[in-house]
Amino acid sequence: MAEIRDIERLKRQVEDLKSEIAQAKGARSEALRNLEEEFGVKDISEARNLLKKLTKKEEESKGEFEEALTKFQSVYGERLNAERLRG
Repeated sequence: MAEIRDIERLKRQVEDLKSEIAQAKGARSEALRNLEEEFGVKDISEARNLLKKLTKKEEESKGEFEEALTKFQSVYGERLNAERLRG
């Protein structure tokens, strides 16, 4: 009798795992559908490549911004400080 209960318990565990797998597959499909809708990528590999490109572009833009800010501060920094002190 113990063997039958063990088999039934294992059967329930297998069914639970099948259900979890189905849910995970559904979530994966939904995530891939969202990636395609939002970013035009069809799979994880394309998403990773796009992420690398966007990260590189962000770093370049950040560098350009910091350079422009430094130039702005060197040209207008003293004037802005003087205005602030007067105000």
